[in-house]
Amino acid sequence: DALVYLVSPNGPSCHTGAQSCFFRGLDGETPEPTTALMRLDAVLEARRSESAAKSYTKSLYDGGPAKIGEKLREEAGELAEAVASESDERVVSEAADVLFHAMVALRSRGLSIESVMAELERRAGTSGLVEKAARGG
Repeated sequence: DALVYLVSPNGPSCHTGAQSCFFRGLDGETPEPTTALMRLDAVLEARRSESAAKSYTKSLYDGGPAKIGEKLREEAGELAEAVASESDERVVSEAADVLFHAMVALRSRGLSIESVMAELERRAGTSGLVEKAARGG
């Protein structure tokens, strides 16, 4: 039996260091990632450590920070243009490209989308102006 609370913890809530105690399936296996971002993050991590396979993602990793940053700037510019003057469908498509390339950038540094989600949770309820001032920016 268990009592489950829906909360946003400030960190791991399981003694194992996992986000919650409910990270194993009934068969003892860790379940597959459940959200599109988590599934993409797992694929990006796998691509980063591949040695023989060639893929677009692997070519970004092989190009290093400069190539990843260049592509991220390009995609962000395309999103800005779409927001200003294109269809909603185009905005969504360009936003997906920005998220993808931002996640590649994170993984290239050994970071995950979970670290970004945790930062957003930390900022929840704080004015953007207050948060930015606290960072000195």
